[in-house]
Amino acid sequence: MTDISYKNWLSMSDDALVKKVGGFIKHHRLEQNKTQELVASAAGISRSTLSLLEKRRNRYAGNTHSGASGIRPVTSYGGF
Repeated sequence: MTDISYKNWLSMSDDALVKKVGGFIKHHRLEQNKTQELVASAAGISRSTLSLLEKRRNRYAGNTHSGASGIRPVTSYGGF
């Protein structure tokens, strides 16, 4: 789950991306003993959206855009 090696992200489906990213976020959030509220706030999303990501559910299924464009990169806050 911590493997962040190159993948062809553009060729992945929205659902595959949500599963990969959601698992990665949850793993590292728990490893750092952070709450969903803290990480969601740092990323500029709601806690419920983060919860859906961590559960690997795509609330934007069926849309042509994943809806993730409004999510700020957590790295701009020094990580989470």
